[in-house]
Amino acid sequence: MIKIIHSFSGIDFEGLATVYDLNDKDGYTDYWEFFDYLRDVFFTAPGAFYAVREDEKGYASVLRAEPYSDGYLIEALQTRSDIRNKGFAKELLGSVVRGAVIPEGLPIYSHIRKNNTESLAVHRSCGFKEYLEYAKYIDGSVYTNSCTMIYRR
Repeated sequence: MIKIIHSFSGIDFEGLATVYDLNDKDGYTDYWEFFDYLRDVFFTAPGAFYAVREDEKGYASVLRAEPYSDGYLIEALQTRSDIRNKGFAKELLGSVVRGAVIPEGLPIYSHIRKNNTESLAVHRSCGFKEYLEYAKYIDGSVYTNSCTMIYRR
């Protein structure tokens, strides 16, 4: 089942932390920084959402999306480590780009590390095309080790 979550209160943060391998609450400062980022920044942006593909154990694959430039930006597509390479990310990404949650006609972007061949393949299989040889993030920073892909409906 795929869920679209528009608020911090709707997210199962423990489930999200499991997918992102952030389970050491006491010794992993990124856990709490990520928690604060989602609560205080990400979910305060109008139109931002998390998409979650669940299985019998909980969160299986996740991604977040938020308004970006003239469209939306897909970020942090990840599948739980025990079930990778089984099509969960492709199913989730395909569902989001073909679904109704992002307004029709808006381009959908994604920044992917150039050496992340698995993610590049998943994006291509869902209809994304290479757009830029670098990634320009929402905060304005530019990374040349990533590329930008685009999906147009």
